[in-house]
Amino acid sequence: MKKTTKTLTKGSGDGGGGRTTELKDNTSLKFFVKFSSLFISNTESETQILPEDKRIHTMLGPNVISCLIILISFCLRVKGIPNLNETSQEAVLVFAGEEAFIDCKVQNLQNYTILFKFMSAGTDSQKADIISAGNLIITSDTRFSVLHHPEHDVWVLNIKNTKTRDSGIYVCETNSSPKQQIARLLSVIDSDSGNDKTDAILSDVNHNYTDCCIEEEVPELCHSFCLMSGIVNNEIPHQTVHSCLPHLPSITKCLNGGRNNLKCCQRQHIPKPCEGVCVGNFTLDTVSDHYTCMDYAAPVLACIAEGIETLPPQPEDVFVEPISTTQLRIKWFKSDNPKDAQTDSYQINVTQLHTFDDLVDNKKINNLSMKDNSRPTNSTQMSFAVNGSLSEYTVKDLKTFTMYEIQVTAINKFGDSLPTNPIRALTLSPESDSQKIPKSTKNDPKLPNIRKCCEDNGVVLDRCLNTLCDPTKADTASLSDLMICAPWANVTFKCMALETTEDGWTDHSSCCEQRGVSPVCLSLCKGNVKRIDFRHFVCLDHMSTYTNCILSHHKVLSSEPQEFRVTHVKSLCPSLSAYEAFVSAVNQYGVSEGSPRVVFSTPRISTPDERELEESNFGYNETACCVRAALPKKCMPLCSYKVKVADVFNLSSTCVNSLSTLVRCGTGGRNHVPCCRRRDVSAECLNVCAGIVDTSSLVVATRCSQHFGKILQCMEEGTGLLPGMPIGLHATVITKNSVHLQWKPALEDVDASHVTYQVRYGKTDNSIPLHPLEHTNSKNSSQTKAIVEGLDPNTHYSVYITAHNLYGVSLPSLVLLVKTMEDNESDQKTTIHAKLGPPHSLELIHQTVDTITFKWSPPLYVPIDSAVNYIVYYKAINGTAVASNPSIHQTVDTITFKWSPPLYVPIDSAVNYIVYYKAINGTAVASNPSKENWFSLYTSYTSVYLTNLTYNTEYALAVQSLSDRNETSTSSEIILVWTDPPIPTALQMPLIVPAGPIVEGTNITVMCIAMGTPVPTTSLFINGLLVAKQDSRHLAFTLTNVNRNLSSISCYAVNGEGKEVHSAQSVLDVYVRFKPTTVGNPPLSSAPIGGTARLFCTISANIQMTYVFTLLIKSTAKSDDGNYMCTTENDFGKAVTTLTLSVTPESVQPKNTTSCCVEQGVSEQCLSVCSIDIDIETALSRPECFSELDKLMSCAADGSDHRQCCRRRQVPNGCLRWCAGLRVSIPSLCILSSSREIISCFQEGRALLPGPPINVRVEEFIGDSTVRIEWTPPEKNSELVQWYRVFWRPVGSRDLMRNQTETPSFELRNLEPDKMYEFVVKSGNHYGLSVFTDPLVVTLRGSSAHSTSLGNKLLKVLLGITIGIVLILMGITALIYYYKYHFITKTNPSRGVSFENPTYLKDTNTIQINDSRGPDPSAPNGAERADTQT
Repeated sequence: MKKTTKTLTKGSGDGGGGRTTELKDNTSLKFFVKFSSLFISNTESETQILPEDKRIHTMLGPNVISCLIILISFCLRVKGIPNLNETSQEAVLVFAGEEAFIDCKVQNLQNYTILFKFMSAGTDSQKADIISAGNLIITSDTRFSVLHHPEHDVWVLNIKNTKTRDSGIYVCETNSSPKQQIARLLSVIDSDSGNDKTDAILSDVNHNYTDCCIEEEVPELCHSFCLMSGIVNNEIPHQTVHSCLPHLPSITKCLNGGRNNLKCCQRQHIPKPCEGVCVGNFTLDTVSDHYTCMDYAAPVLACIAEGIETLPPQPEDVFVEPISTTQLRIKWFKSDNPKDAQTDSYQINVTQLHTFDDLVDNKKINNLSMKDNSRPTNSTQMSFAVNGSLSEYTVKDLKTFTMYEIQVTAINKFGDSLPTNPIRALTLSPESDSQKIPKSTKNDPKLPNIRKCCEDNGVVLDRCLNTLCDPTKADTASLSDLMICAPWANVTFKCMALETTEDGWTDHSSCCEQRGVSPVCLSLCKGNVKRIDFRHFVCLDHMSTYTNCILSHHKVLSSEPQEFRVTHVKSLCPSLSAYEAFVSAVNQYGVSEGSPRVVFSTPRISTPDERELEESNFGYNETACCVRAALPKKCMPLCSYKVKVADVFNLSSTCVNSLSTLVRCGTGGRNHVPCCRRRDVSAECLNVCAGIVDTSSLVVATRCSQHFGKILQCMEEGTGLLPGMPIGLHATVITKNSVHLQWKPALEDVDASHVTYQVRYGKTDNSIPLHPLEHTNSKNSSQTKAIVEGLDPNTHYSVYITAHNLYGVSLPSLVLLVKTMEDNESDQKTTIHAKLGPPHSLELIHQTVDTITFKWSPPLYVPIDSAVNYIVYYKAINGTAVASNPSIHQTVDTITFKWSPPLYVPIDSAVNYIVYYKAINGTAVASNPSKENWFSLYTSYTSVYLTNLTYNTEYALAVQSLSDRNETSTSSEIILVWTDPPIPTALQMPLIVPAGPIVEGTNITVMCIAMGTPVPTTSLFINGLLVAKQDSRHLAFTLTNVNRNLSSISCYAVNGEGKEVHSAQSVLDVYVRFKPTTVGNPPLSSAPIGGTARLFCTISANIQMTYVFTLLIKSTAKSDDGNYMCTTENDFGKAVTTLTLSVTPESVQPKNTTSCCVEQGVSEQCLSVCSIDIDIETALSRPECFSELDKLMSCAADGSDHRQCCRRRQVPNGCLRWCAGLRVSIPSLCILSSSREIISCFQEGRALLPGPPINVRVEEFIGDSTVRIEWTPPEKNSELVQWYRVFWRPVGSRDLMRNQTETPSFELRNLEPDKMYEFVVKSGNHYGLSVFTDPLVVTLRGSSAHSTSLGNKLLKVLLGITIGIVLILMGITALIYYYKYHFITKTNPSRGVSFENPTYLKDTNTIQINDSRGPDPSAPNGAERADTQT
């Protein structure tokens, strides 16, 4: 015994063995699931019951509502119950007499039992025959047995000696709750279907029909459907299925490949609506059809797979050629695919059409592919059998000039193909047959000169010559042409019959008669017209036929096109219609006869049907219900039991809010719950079967999507069986113990004789109706009236009616609220009508300090064709004795609640709600809201968001239903909700994620977490700058590429209004870690051989300070020349910079600093520091040289002003004079605080700063007020000079002028001739300046310039004398004080030259263009007046 599982099998017939073809589908054979998104191949065992919160989250997806009807397979396991997901769904195929093995793999079976059931044709799944339970065989047929090993999960149903009647669906099922089941198809093939069984052995199914899909213009996205292996093996995304839905007709046609699989499908008992797929005609466009065919996906695909291997393909490119008056030649092409099954013969069906334009009935066209191609019995139909090796056949003995319709079918021993599209061809007329142009004709045909004939016979009007004397234009003749040319009618029509040789005339009447020309016009065709009268006006309609006969006779028209055929059919409008097509050739003379005609039908397309909006006299019209219920027009295609999948895809997402109306109209006022239970609809979806949407439409759609088809089928079936909702319920008489009731049957229940009614009633303590299940009393009636007796006096009662018949029960009518009379009151004759039910199950959703959000359920008593809105009432009730509902949720200023919809709702009514709420501090709550006491608003939704409420206040909320007929219900129950009290805002310290050190260049997320009610406005500041702000308790901001400048993060929050405003702030100081940086300053240094070299490296690291490291090289040698690396490293990185030292050769004469020291009077013991360079470091190590530092600094400055560098290094102002080579007042203080910084600046500026200009001189006196001075660039770093600054003033004045130039010359204008002027010059660049040159004194009178050295010496002499006198005077004064006060006050005389005053020392790199005192009008050259304040 050979066990075969997950295979599509056919036995070979040689000894009972069998070869198998594995379809390689690890889960299931989901042809329609993947191929059309229409069939759910997996059963309940694959459906996960999600918890409520998960379903609510799931419903938020954009395609959730589309999933309501797109029948996708949810392959999720249900926890804790058996799982059949790994069972193959591939068909099992065997020959009769062989063994069949049907396997079922079950996991987590626990203590449940495996059942095998058999479903034959038309058997309901609930009535399937049980074959086995566990290992126990239930059936009496001994051929069945169950194979199972206790340690394995596989159960196998074994059938020995199979018979064709065993074909069908075998269900593997567990007895769990919910039960799990999966269907397997067994196909038993009659062993006599072929002699050579080896031809029937299936090879691997690898049918590739992509070329066909491309020809049918199927997009590339859907080409995965164009491979049989792709359908079987691939899991195609649902979005792809959705996109490919419009192309399923073309894909199905290509998949079928023109093969007729109908017989196989009939053997498998495929339902009629599904048979179209078996012949490549995809017509399953409604959801109902999809669910009907859902369980037959596997057998249909198995039949198609079998047909691909066994049935012949359809003949291709059939065309018909008329070759004589009695013969038609038919040609076709055979498939050149070696994998196609062999064709044994062709059957050609030829049908004679009784009239020229006789069209085959559309129904016949549409069913051509469904018919059995047996020989027709009608005498006008003929069938011809042709050998399968041929591709051409000539049909003989046909009637002359007669239209025939031809179809070709391929046949072999396993079956046949689909017939080709009908082609129509016309046999030749005798005239056409005799006048065929021989192929050897060499001379081109031509027309006789008809115009000349007319002119020769007296026709003079051009109008007549251009139309009635030209056969190529005569068909354009109008009625006026015919009347105007009537006098020459005998000439024009006779000339039109002229022969080509112009020596005779031809009678064309036989051609005209054959082509249907009116008898009154045949005289025109003969050419013997005597006169034209009104009877000939009809001939204008035949002019084209008349001229065509003339042109055909002269052989100037093209012959009819040959081999015309239809190769591709796209969807046209209307769909599924028959079309006839032919083609004619056109040349300069006119149009030829038509080619053979091809008849074809267009594929079905999914377009909304034109629905009847009015109720018919018989039956219920769900669409008319939706119209009356004010369903939006765009959603109307969904309101039909025949709703199309395409409409669901396009409209479901936009019409979700109309689900309640759709469900009510779908139920039609009938209770379909029993049917839904029989079809295993889940308990949570049974309310939908009763027309109730008890929660959010999105939730219902998500929860019940997999059961939608079953619900829809129950609704459609119940429409013709169940009674409708009673209408017009009202009370006519009310006593203290009884109520007289009357009502009417539903409009569609025309014959209500078989309907009985039940009155349901119960006591109610208030004016709110009871739930339908709370009506504990009942009374039956066979009429549309009843008297309810035994009631209590002065009591409220809730009453409704249901209709009953043999098949079931209706939904409740509208609810009637009545109050019986008191004992002392008389009976009341009145009419009290049943009313719309109120909303119910109010539920708080959310509340804040000033808002409340709540929801409710729609009314349970609603007319099915009413649109329902809602009125929401609310008011504040602080201090009332009414207890709040502990189940609702509120905050200081919000209340969130909800309610359930009314229990009594007409099935075709749209229900909206009115929510009432009002603050009622210290007041009592009214039981029924009124407009005077409550605030109100209108809504069509079952939830509402109330705003602008008062914080810390209790509110009462109620809702009322309002129909489109302005009918209102009683109020719903009232719920009490407190808004939240205000809570001042509070802030936590800013939170930084990730935690730990903040490293430069990384990304961090900063979170501000605030608390308080109402929700505060939270702001985030980075280094004091606002970067984010929003109304939220949590603010997160991502700071990218953090830099070292980040120092503080602060959060700020504020909430409340007016006097209740509260704010809070929290600040976090942060420290950014970063890898060190190194900078060479300068990067290039130079030193002479034997001199001193200093290399400076500036380092910045994690602590916010900068260090300057100095490398000192004394007595430099040539070997010191080169690059030096300055390296620093910390936990976050490493930095390296290169410093270059250039050692100059001895041939370069260094500056002789010794002479400078001698001139400054440096003592001999300190002259050793004045060699090639000034060695300040050595001088600082010798205390005896401290007094000489002023002189050494002057020589070390090297003629440059280093004050800019010194300021940068924070040298005190009192020591800045050293930076310019000048003396300081307290050298000891500068030695201790700034000597090293000053020396560093000297070293830095040596290579960067220029020296002072030299040879300053007067070049030219220009007039009495202008002088031109020039100078030579400095010796030191002259190439680095960028500008020169010129300072001048009258001698003895403190008003200093200055200007700047880039050239070594300058003109001083507007000078006063009577004054002496002194000048100094500095050179500079963007690094700094040099010191001043020696002053140049100029006198314009006499045009003379004094030597700077002579003037300087004169000034020094005068100054020395002055200082000596002052010292003498001071000494005398000190002596007097000494003797007078016993102490002496010592003073230091000032020294120096005039240009060492603060006026010249106070200079910057930038010239101030706008002096705060304004420009001096007397200043020459537009120069500015320099500040003289120190």
